[in-house]
Amino acid sequence: MTAFTESRRHHKIKANHLDRLAIVYVRQSTLAQLQDHQESTRLQYALVHHTTDLGWVPTAC
Repeated sequence: MTAFTESRRHHKIKANHLDRLAIVYVRQSTLAQLQDHQESTRLQYALVHHTTDLGWVPTAC
């Protein structure tokens, strides 16, 4: 982890927290739900970006 990343990390997030797995669950939606509730979908996917902002490294499943 770089000094830049550490300086951006929330003060309560410590290195031992980042050693743990962070799981973000985005629920499956029907096409109609995606069309009618675009904000909900956007907010769910924003959680992935939030974890990277906190210092977790994204990984693929």
